[in-house]
Amino acid sequence: LTSIEYVAAKALTGGLHKLLHELADAQVFASEPMKKDIKCVRNFVCKNFKLLKGVQKMTLSVVFQLALQEPDGMTFSKSASAHRDKFNPIEWLNKLKELGPCVRRLGFGGPVNSVAISPDGKHWASATERHLVLTDTVSGKEKGSVMPGYPVDSVAFSPDGKLIASNGWYNYSDKGGRCYWCKIWNVETMEEMKGVQFLKKPISVAWNHDGSLLAVATDEGVHLMNVETWKRTHTVAKGWVSSVTFSPEGRYLAATSRGTVTVTLWDVSGETPVEKGTLRGHSAAV
Repeated sequence: LTSIEYVAAKALTGGLHKLLHELADAQVFASEPMKKDIKCVRNFVCKNFKLLKGVQKMTLSVVFQLALQEPDGMTFSKSASAHRDKFNPIEWLNKLKELGPCVRRLGFGGPVNSVAISPDGKHWASATERHLVLTDTVSGKEKGSVMPGYPVDSVAFSPDGKLIASNGWYNYSDKGGRCYWCKIWNVETMEEMKGVQFLKKPISVAWNHDGSLLAVATDEGVHLMNVETWKRTHTVAKGWVSSVTFSPEGRYLAATSRGTVTVTLWDVSGETPVEKGTLRGHSAAV
């Protein structure tokens, strides 16, 4: 009666009323530990009754997602966590209107400068003033975090989802200057894999389609980096670039210029990047 599978089956077949009656009957003869589990399930069903009953197309993803939001340590939450693979995070991200417009809201106690969702939809990375935080998209629980020691301005997952690139800076306390970095993190362990130093502040970062190139936008242009050697191969769109992104197939690179209020398109498929054109007409910084 208290298993996540049984509750999900009742929700999928419209048997929530019957489930509540079964739980009430079972509680009369249950042991004290079992009574706690029954109470947990009854509270869950009652709290989410309208939602579970009102959804037109009930799925396992909905039931498991709601169960994962129960307080940590509760039997029902542990049961749902043990069956994490039974639901699809992408389905939850594209959830039905009945579940409301907001998938998840997290607070970090300060400004969030950038966010990125992993290619498989299972995690998102948040760049804050002091931390890089990795969160489970379904449960909303923190999977790991690092404190690089500087504000993290931009974050991006590699195409295979195994690495995270982040940009930021920190002050030299003894010299009064600043040191600028782009760092690469292992998603599984949240350990630093590589750090590349820059003379100018990195503002935005993006991977190409196969993860072979990393574009780092700074206030002196966009640096293209070979991921195998971590050497800078070219610098394009010189000037203060506030944002950068690759086209889906990786052939083109788009870079915004805050100084000229334009977007420049580059063909980066060959040995040497070729400027293809400039988008004009913006009335303010892009």
